[in-house]
Amino acid sequence: MKGRSSIIIIPSALLVTAMVIAFAHSAGAQTQASKTPPQGAAASLSKESDEGIRKTVMDYEKAWNTHDMKLLPTLFREDAEFINVVGMHWRGRDAIVKAHAIFHEIMFKDNRFKTDSIETRALGSDHAIAIWTATQDSYTT
Repeated sequence: MKGRSSIIIIPSALLVTAMVIAFAHSAGAQTQASKTPPQGAAASLSKESDEGIRKTVMDYEKAWNTHDMKLLPTLFREDAEFINVVGMHWRGRDAIVKAHAIFHEIMFKDNRFKTDSIETRALGSDHAIAIWTATQDSYTT
C-alpha cells in the first residue's frame, strides 16, 4: 500500500479525533477486481502502511505543538478535507494550512495537543482508517 495519503480529520466536542487516511495506490494499472479482496476475506494493513499512518499522526501533533506551518502541508494531499472541532470544513491543502496558520496565531498560540491512542485498520487493499484519540489544552475564542 504505497502512495500518498489523503487525510480527513473529524474532531468531536470531546476532542476525540477520527482520522481517515485513504491511500492513492501507486501501482497504477491494476484492475478493480485485483484491488478488491475476495468476499469474506479480511484486508490486512501492512506494517509499512501502519507505520506511515502513525508517523503522519505524530507529525501532525508535532506541527500543532510547534506551530510549524511548513510541516503541516506535507501531511495533506492537495485534495484533502478537514473538519474542525466546531464543524468548520476546509477543502484542499491550501485552505487547511491557511486556517491552521490563522488559528495558531490567535487562539492556539499557547495550546498543546497530545495523542492518547491510535488504532489502524485496513479498508480494502488501498485504504485504511485510523481512530485517533487525542487531548487538547483548553483555549479561549
